[in-house]
Amino acid sequence: MIARRFGFCICLLAWLLCLPGCEVGPDYVKPDMDLPENWTQYTVPATAASIKEWWKSLNDPVLDKLVEKALANNQDRQVAEARIREARAGRLTAAAKLYPQIGSDVQAAHGQPGALTFNETFDIYQPQLDATFEIDLFGGNRRAVEAQDAVIEARQAAYQDFSLSLIAEVASEYTTYRELQLRKSLTDETVETQKALYDLNEIRMKAGLASQLDTSQAETLYRTTEAQAPLIDRQLAETGFRLTLLLGENPGAEDAELKETKPVPAFTALPALSAPESIIEQRPDVKVAERTLAANTALQGVAISELYPKITLSGLFGLQNTNLFPEVETYEVAGDFALPILNFGSIQGQVDAADARQIEAFHAYKQSVLGALADVETHMSDLAKEQRRQDDLEKVVKSSERTYKLARSRYDSGLAPFLDVLDAQERLYNNQIELAATTGNATRYAIALSKALGVY
Repeated sequence: MIARRFGFCICLLAWLLCLPGCEVGPDYVKPDMDLPENWTQYTVPATAASIKEWWKSLNDPVLDKLVEKALANNQDRQVAEARIREARAGRLTAAAKLYPQIGSDVQAAHGQPGALTFNETFDIYQPQLDATFEIDLFGGNRRAVEAQDAVIEARQAAYQDFSLSLIAEVASEYTTYRELQLRKSLTDETVETQKALYDLNEIRMKAGLASQLDTSQAETLYRTTEAQAPLIDRQLAETGFRLTLLLGENPGAEDAELKETKPVPAFTALPALSAPESIIEQRPDVKVAERTLAANTALQGVAISELYPKITLSGLFGLQNTNLFPEVETYEVAGDFALPILNFGSIQGQVDAADARQIEAFHAYKQSVLGALADVETHMSDLAKEQRRQDDLEKVVKSSERTYKLARSRYDSGLAPFLDVLDAQERLYNNQIELAATTGNATRYAIALSKALGVY
């Protein structure tokens, strides 16, 4: 008998579960954005290169290893992954409210309550099953699940965005490290040359063939250049520490891997740019903003549903067995109807807050789209201009090398003052350092552009 009654209750709850109900609140529609058809700064050559794994176009095996380590070990990336699992758990909790909640309870007792049992000892055993179900007539629970689905997708997009940013940071810091190594090498070579000039001029001064002023200027120049070395060493150490932090390793863990001086990496090919609309579609940060907007739109419905009645059904079935009375069945079927009447604006305040958060998310989404467009345009412009500057500086360095050789030759022949040699040497060193910085900048701008395309 108890099984039949409990089965009837379950069937009744299942039928109510399938009842069609309205969903209060607005249905989410992805906003239309007025996107340009083309880029205004499309000056980057659209060479054939896969947009995925773009960092491999730098052709640097060391960088490839560092990227792999970062993706595997970075702690912040692990946090982003855990947030996806947290969102999925939240969705499971929200979805559970759409179904009946069934529980069980078993009570057993032994005692002598006194006059109630005529001072006789009794035993009681009472198992029971209970079920409750809130009928989601106005869709508040369904909107909550809809919101959690959007949150999961937002967290997944945030994970992709962080991974993309992590790769770009590793590639950028690695480029900086190689640039600093180049600057250190140029500085050491220049110091060696300037020290040799100073030593030579000191010998000539002692022989009466050079002035003390020339010797003093030569010493000042080489010691000034020499003073740059500790500064570069400090910057190298700082960059190395930032790299190991990105890799999730202890400071200095990659010193052996980075010790050997290698050229500043340069892209052999850049990813081909597609239309602005395609870039916006694949940018994970824009996806985060769009899914956040969808979640907040669904949460408007959750807040509005609190203004409407709530109907809850419950049922309880069990057995009661004692040594004083025969076994009996216990059961209860109940319904609960709740309607807010007077709450002094508490629920309306929640609705208004949900509306405000939806508006905030809408404008944040629009801003993310505009920011993405500006991001790509900026990096395209920066890269194109830096590449032109790099070409110009390469010519300047070659010209400076010729000038230095000519000044040295004329000085050795007694046709030019020693100051010309020092001036030419200083200009050559400064131009070489500037070229090294520009080479690093060009690669970093290319990295930033690749990141701006939103795919890795």
